[in-house]
Amino acid sequence: EKPELLRIPVYDKVNNSKESGEVYILVAGEISTSATDEKELFNYISRGNTVLMAAENFSRSLQDTLHVNIKSVFYTDMDKDSVSLNLVNPNFGKQVSYPMQKHTVDGYFSEFDSARTTVLGMNNKEKINFIRVDIGKGHLLLHAAPMVFTNYFMLTGNNSRYIEQALSYLPKDATAVYWDEYYK
Repeated sequence: EKPELLRIPVYDKVNNSKESGEVYILVAGEISTSATDEKELFNYISRGNTVLMAAENFSRSLQDTLHVNIKSVFYTDMDKDSVSLNLVNPNFGKQVSYPMQKHTVDGYFSEFDSARTTVLGMNNKEKINFIRVDIGKGHLLLHAAPMVFTNYFMLTGNNSRYIEQALSYLPKDATAVYWDEYYK
């Protein structure tokens, strides 16, 4: 089923929502949410919804609330023209590296609350770039390399498999799927 496109701020979608079982996907270079947006977003997640946010930068208040810190580093390996990403779930079988041009997927989480966070993926420098934070009955998935959700990444090598596997963390029985267009 095709996701519904949303062109409204996250607050307008989740404020006073009583729904559960939904998936909300936000992919942008930067996702700047206010403390009020985040409070309502956490309420939405805690009712049993899943939110996937992929960005190179998240608002400071979101990072502070979740006790995460995101960084980006430009690797200067002279012998490599790319970095690669891996998902760490053993159910995916043999770990496969998915290459990407340097300076496009270099974001990672330098800090996070390990008591409530599950590591889902990392780059070839063993820097964690994909995590899940459990909030109430739901989950917030954060990805530090939004470029992986673009056509450019998907058309490189076998990278479409990475996207399939990353999205497999979303519930298969979602009652609705929303794709954010507001933060683009």
